[in-house]
Amino acid sequence: MPQVTGSKQEHLIVVPDQPGKRLAKRLVYWLLFGLFSVGSFLLGEYLGMASQQSALVERDLLRAELAEKRAEIEALAQEVTTLRVGADIDRQSTDTVRLTIKQLEEEKFQLQQDLAFYKNIMAPKSADKGLRIQKYDLQRAEQPGHYRLKLMLTQVSDNNSLLSGLATVSVVGRQEGIEKSLALKDLSDEVSEQNIRLGFRYFQNIPGPDERFAELVIPEGFEPDYVLVVAQSRGPKPKRVEQKIPWQFEETVADASESKTQGD
Repeated sequence: MPQVTGSKQEHLIVVPDQPGKRLAKRLVYWLLFGLFSVGSFLLGEYLGMASQQSALVERDLLRAELAEKRAEIEALAQEVTTLRVGADIDRQSTDTVRLTIKQLEEEKFQLQQDLAFYKNIMAPKSADKGLRIQKYDLQRAEQPGHYRLKLMLTQVSDNNSLLSGLATVSVVGRQEGIEKSLALKDLSDEVSEQNIRLGFRYFQNIPGPDERFAELVIPEGFEPDYVLVVAQSRGPKPKRVEQKIPWQFEETVADASESKTQGD
């Protein structure tokens, strides 16, 4: 056999063709790949379900804890409401007690004043006896231009005989710069006469026997300065008393015992 020079000679190996073996290898490969895929999927599903189960358990625990906290909050809120109601009741009770004590003190003071007043009438110590303008009460009413007035006249005497006489009450002021006097009967429906008749042993209220007020209606444009009270008793020892009541409202109740007196 002739020799070929100048080129490399390659050795070839002849292998018998086995298509069945190659197919078997491919089947094994795809089988392993399928098993791996299924295993990975199952493992993922397992881990996912485990994680989901853990989350559900944690969620249930949180819900239970939340419900417990809500119950505690509601209980605390109810307790706070109960305490507030109790505090309000205690405060109202305290205020009621204080108001009651204040009212009792005021009633006690009024009773002491009334007792001193009646003692002064029944057993006078003052040398100035006879007719006296004891006290007055002048107040503003709710309606503008309306006022309330009541007077008490007393008799200071040892024998407390019946005192008779007359009294006049008028409001003195100015209208358009001119001094003017208005009788009580022209300002109030509770008084019908200018000369009010007096007849009592111990005291008499004006306008009436009870302690009601005379409702005064002041005309528009009239500016009151004071209330003038003049009382004149009759009998063996007649006495005239006069009192000017300032048109002021800082203290509505005042003792008018320091009235001007004049014996006839």
